[in-house]
Amino acid sequence: MNKTKILAIFGLSGSGKTTVEQMLKKTNGFHKVTSCCTREIREGETEDEDYYFITEDIFLEYEKIKAFAEIGGKYGSRYGVLWNEFKEDKINVLVTAKDGLDELDELNKYEIVSIWFDCDICERFIRIGKRNNLEYSLGRIEKDGFRRELEIDNADYVIDTTKMTQSEMFEATVKILKYEGWLGNE
Repeated sequence: MNKTKILAIFGLSGSGKTTVEQMLKKTNGFHKVTSCCTREIREGETEDEDYYFITEDIFLEYEKIKAFAEIGGKYGSRYGVLWNEFKEDKINVLVTAKDGLDELDELNKYEIVSIWFDCDICERFIRIGKRNNLEYSLGRIEKDGFRRELEIDNADYVIDTTKMTQSEMFEATVKILKYEGWLGNE
């Protein structure tokens, strides 16, 4: 029996992971996994597309009835993926963090390929700044702190996106999936 496939993308703010997720979502054979989260919606985000924005009380109720396949958290917010978000006939694209990836891996229920999107701090700052104000950009960089050192070694693959265009990031991801045998080589 084939296991459900999960492409787990993780990395620091501004590394390109959400950009590639959005590009894959538009590609046949891929499904964007939408997580629940307890943080406030950000400018430019769409309810039920970017996340299911829920209260901490609802999150706790879901947690109590074991509705989540994985739970993660960062910066005081909680994130969880509902079991029914995964599609057996697609490559499920999940932007996650180390804690969520670890939980999914422990289940031994999924075939997982994980990619860390790496990017130098200057380029990350520029990318975050294109979407947000200076104060927000500085805050995101500061919050990420030492996450890179704690998480990068958990990835199956690392893509340095520092000097890459969005198309190059997408192609590098597809190349890995072809190497893994998840996509044809046409």
